[in-house]
Amino acid sequence: MTSLLLVRHADVGPAYRGRLVGSADVPATRAGLAELTRLRPLLRELRPDACLVSPCQRTRQSWRVLRAGHSLSRPAVVEPLLREIDFGQYELRSFDELAAADPDLARRWQRPDFAFPGGESLAAFHRRLDTLLTTLEQAPAEKILLVTHGGVIRHLLCRLLGVDPANYLLFSPRYAGLTCIEHVHQGHGVLTAFNL
Repeated sequence: MTSLLLVRHADVGPAYRGRLVGSADVPATRAGLAELTRLRPLLRELRPDACLVSPCQRTRQSWRVLRAGHSLSRPAVVEPLLREIDFGQYELRSFDELAAADPDLARRWQRPDFAFPGGESLAAFHRRLDTLLTTLEQAPAEKILLVTHGGVIRHLLCRLLGVDPANYLLFSPRYAGLTCIEHVHQGHGVLTAFNL
């Protein structure tokens, strides 16, 4: 693989905006899915060789919209490693709610050993995505499209651009946005487009 095309799933709507939506299988909104259609011409031009999709409903819905206006050489593969982080007890709650309920937990959020109560640790999330990246680099496809989540895109950007993963909030992938990383080799790449 030499190129990664990263699409964040369609918007999940105002009821979930600003909330920790990870493992909860919430759907995308109709308006959010409609916004994805603007990416069809770009993807037609970029012509990815393969597509991997997170198993969540919102990403699979997003893929179906993208696929409707695009032709790939192979169907999408549902890839469990592309799941968003599991926020455990804080799933579907806002960061403000988390900070009010457990200020110490909120302060520890950025530490590498941090784990959401009943959920996934940051270290496990990073290992999972590093495993994915290693697998992708060995794939025969040259351009791989990933339909996934904001946290996944942030982590992949950090890893491929040499940014400390603790600084993942430097990136804010938008819903229905396309990010392109070219010249991916040995864990490094070049950011050529962000939030198209």
